[in-house]
Amino acid sequence: MAKLVDARLVRGDPDALILGAAPLEAAGEGDLSFLDNPRYVKHLAATGASACLCQKRYAGRVPPNSAVLETAEPYRAMNRDRKSVV
Repeated sequence: MAKLVDARLVRGDPDALILGAAPLEAAGEGDLSFLDNPRYVKHLAATGASACLCQKRYAGRVPPNSAVLETAEPYRAMNRDRKSVV
């Protein structure tokens, strides 16, 4: 997944199965989500996403159940090759 979206896997299973994408507050197991806008950081701690794209400054705030995919531009990474992601 990290290669598909040009991100760096900081924590988590590199072979985790991603089946879809969802906003942080709605994401569950098998979903990829992202945090780009700081006003949504309030949803980060409770996300159930299997993986989360975020900037380095937020990586430590991603819950332990979620893989961390670090990128300078999470929104762009999420949309980079969406057909390959979902």
